[in-house]
Amino acid sequence: MTAETITATPYAPQLATSWNGFIRDSRNGTFLFDRGYMDYHADRFTDQSLCLWNGAELTAVFPASRHGDAVISHGGLTYGGLVVGDRLSGADRIYQMLEVLCSHYRAIGVTRLVYKTVPHIYHRIPSEEDRHALFRLAARLFRSDLSSAIAPGAGPRLRKGRKAMIQRARKIESLTIAPSSDWAAFHDLLSGRLDEKYGITPVHTAAEMALLAERFPDAIRLTACCLSGVMIAGCLSFDTGTVIHTQYLATNAEARDNGGLDLLLDSLIEDAAAKGKWFDFGISTTEGGRRLNASLIDYKESFGARGIVYDHYELDL
Repeated sequence: MTAETITATPYAPQLATSWNGFIRDSRNGTFLFDRGYMDYHADRFTDQSLCLWNGAELTAVFPASRHGDAVISHGGLTYGGLVVGDRLSGADRIYQMLEVLCSHYRAIGVTRLVYKTVPHIYHRIPSEEDRHALFRLAARLFRSDLSSAIAPGAGPRLRKGRKAMIQRARKIESLTIAPSSDWAAFHDLLSGRLDEKYGITPVHTAAEMALLAERFPDAIRLTACCLSGVMIAGCLSFDTGTVIHTQYLATNAEARDNGGLDLLLDSLIEDAAAKGKWFDFGISTTEGGRRLNASLIDYKESFGARGIVYDHYELDL
């Protein structure tokens, strides 16, 4: 099949099955772009997603939301950007896709595009042609958040002090690490920690966490560290296929003191390694990436994690 003119159409609910199937087979999509995940908070965002076609063939999708005169890819997601398949998606075609995408948004009154790239560790097949296309289109890198990740098969990684904390925790007979479905207990633990440390509340409610875990049972997992049956630390992790990502990490002072948090994380990292997947701790930056939380990233680095960036570009239309 020869390449035809690329066209863009707005996403519509009747395209959900085609959209979701495309995401599953794409080079760089994750379940966060599945409409079952994106649409759970549809009431908070004005969807402005696009489907890009090569004739009658769906060749790319663009998860996005409208914010005044701007479109963001996507306002409710950590990363976004153009999700592509392996057919008809070479470098020049992806550049053309972005041109078509920009033309479509310009025609409906959008004056600014905020493009969040998918970090390379989430790609099933290398897919950074969009970064080069953004450069060609004179997009500006205006935000770069720094995360910390451990590669599969990374080898020895633990600092001496971190190893000692894990060994301490292993000696506590009443300390257990196991999957959990106690979303209320986890949310209470998380809320207390976020309020204590940052004065904020979790983005997701306990009910939303339970709903998403029910929709994506193979991808969303809660693992708890319990002392005598009481949760003292927990991790809500996302399995995207190539990466285990700590979406939420909650702990109390007891788990930090007795090594329970360290044991929990070590268990999750070992599980990711056994599955041949990256382990991504998440970002340690605030204020659009300009402020680094040095103590937080040092803690992640003590497990052997190193830097991965989440880049955001801005393009005037």
